[in-house]
Amino acid sequence: MVQTRFIRLFQFAVVAACCVACSTSRVFADIVTFDWATVGNPGNTGQGQSPGPFGAVSYNYRISKHEVTNEQYATFLNAVAATDSNGLYHTFMGSDVRGGITRSGPSGSYTYSTKTNMGNKPVNYVSFFDAMRFTNWLENGQGAGNTEAGVYTIGNGLNETRATGSRFFITSEDEWYKAAYHKNDGVTGNYWFYPTSSDIFPMVAMADMFGNISNPGSNVVNHNRGADWNGRDGNVTTVGSALSTSPYGTFDQGGNVWEWNEAVISSSFRGLRGGSWTDFTRILGASNRFRENPASEGVNLGFRVASTIPEPSVVLPDSFLVTRGTIVSGGVAELAESDDQYLVLDPEFLSFRYQLEFTVDATSPSEAPSGLEFSYESRVFNFVGTVDQEIELFNYDSGQFETVDTRLTSPTDTVVSVTPSGDPTRFVETGTSAMQARISYQNSLPFWVFSTQNLYLPYRVRADHIFWTITP
Repeated sequence: MVQTRFIRLFQFAVVAACCVACSTSRVFADIVTFDWATVGNPGNTGQGQSPGPFGAVSYNYRISKHEVTNEQYATFLNAVAATDSNGLYHTFMGSDVRGGITRSGPSGSYTYSTKTNMGNKPVNYVSFFDAMRFTNWLENGQGAGNTEAGVYTIGNGLNETRATGSRFFITSEDEWYKAAYHKNDGVTGNYWFYPTSSDIFPMVAMADMFGNISNPGSNVVNHNRGADWNGRDGNVTTVGSALSTSPYGTFDQGGNVWEWNEAVISSSFRGLRGGSWTDFTRILGASNRFRENPASEGVNLGFRVASTIPEPSVVLPDSFLVTRGTIVSGGVAELAESDDQYLVLDPEFLSFRYQLEFTVDATSPSEAPSGLEFSYESRVFNFVGTVDQEIELFNYDSGQFETVDTRLTSPTDTVVSVTPSGDPTRFVETGTSAMQARISYQNSLPFWVFSTQNLYLPYRVRADHIFWTITP
């Protein structure tokens, strides 16, 4: 069944005076990043919903775990909407209490900020045009990237199709449906009815004073006006705070805000799925397909993005610097591959220990990688006692090194590969894409253990191969 969601904007005009004094909450970073859920099982069978089937996808892809937030959208606005000739900002984002973004300054110098407690809420009052332009901007590298072409060449809202080879995109209806309802059990045609990995009616979410869901669980959804906060009967809530996920790990594909998809319906509309904070439970289900004029902007309209799964790049060191110890032989070229050429280093005696420390610098191909792994192949010739090894990566957010691995060394060639948890962009410097690692050693026994006949150093390090693996 296809239904039309009539977004009556005039209903919300009465709130225009309610948020004039809303304070702003933060200054925005230059780069928008996403947490991704990988949707596998290519070639799965679709589900026979009328007029389907829906959900059959023949390739792997990624979909953002969360809806696009006010913070992410405001970063976009600050990058491209100083004059806002494309109408990317709707004034109700600022005047409606349920909107999350304010605008300041005159045309030509507009700046945008999130309201207090609204940065991590889904952006609303966005049309399909807005979603296409946001996606084009991602495709074109963010910053001053073009919004009018790249993935979608902007036309009348109905004649745009995804360009072949696009890295970012709004989901097709099948991509959205699979990520929400498919049971992630191989190439089957097995689906849940709700996007919470359940066939049972989800519980209605409630909210605390900050807009976080206060009764989270495995089958909780912000719908049916249950999340009352900020003086409103129902409202958007912090993305992901329900803790309910689809089998592929997405949050809020049911409720919070309706999400645009690429489907063209009845030659006049674009598709919507998932329901919103206003809707009854049954609307969240797989059998409910909705549509809207692509220019519509409403308090319960939002979107999420998807992408191809990028190929990772191997990044070799540009340079290195020994800060404790001495170079016996070799240089940065010896770190380029695993072979019989080595960088050989000896420790120096400091603070009753024999210590060795060196840093390695490299340049990431992406300022905002979705994945980062650091790998180091080495061998320690250990003559007396044991030797501790520590690997640190420089965290550009905190301005200091962050330990990612510690271990006792091995007398045989050993490869250590570390994938730090959390957002990998903290290890890449904004503007330069610089990366830095620090590797250090010290022997476990103090100097007085050595007899007068132990006149040699207690260990020697042979570094063979160092590289980062970066996923854009």
